Amino acid sequence: MVFTVLLDAVKECYNGFKVGLNHDYWIVKLKAEKVADAIKGVFRPSTSTAPSNSASYDASDAKSPVDGFKVVGVGFGRTGTYSLGLALNRLGYPTLHTYHLYENSDILEMWTEQVFRPSIISKQISMGRPDFDTILAHGFSAAVDFPIALYYDQLSEKYPDCKFVLTLRQDPEAWYKSWRTMAINIAQTTNIGAGILKLEHVRQLSLYLR
Repeated sequence: MVFTVLLDAVKECYNGFKVGLNHDYWIVKLKAEKVADAIKGVFRPSTSTAPSNSASYDASDAKSPVDGFKVVGVGFGRTGTYSLGLALNRLGYPTLHTYHLYENSDILEMWTEQVFRPSIISKQISMGRPDFDTILAHGFSAAVDFPIALYYDQLSEKYPDCKFVLTLRQDPEAWYKSWRTMAINIAQTTNIGAGILKLEHVRQLSLYLR
């Protein structure tokens, strides 16, 4: 019994560390792409005005604005939210996962200016005033993970036809260890990117982690 508990805890820490590294990979990848685009622009100016960012796991189909959320996951991170997002996409609901906020800068900017920054400045925990239409404007009819998972009351009132999916973990201690490992791993990278390299999108992410 004790061995099983320890094994599960180790497994959760490993999963949290792996997800944290994936976040780090996206931060570096997107910065590298921006630098590469800037270099290309010097020698070969682009004639396209279309944005280059798109959501992953087939969520790039989310292009045309939608009139409301169809499904929202209200489970905390590390409770299977990414798998839920995959399933919703397969079912035809373009889904925004927090993992892909880096790819949608105006959505991250919305959360930063409407929720994260005001709460940090006031030194009070606040739900703020998120503009959900910013997400819908990208064509996402579903969303999962933090921070949108915290807004069940507001979402259920504004979008009465929306369905909500609650994902849970059986062992809260294992969940916490997994979450903490992931958060620490991401925070270390964002501190470097925001404080030393002065990367704006990383600075916004660091505010989210706070």
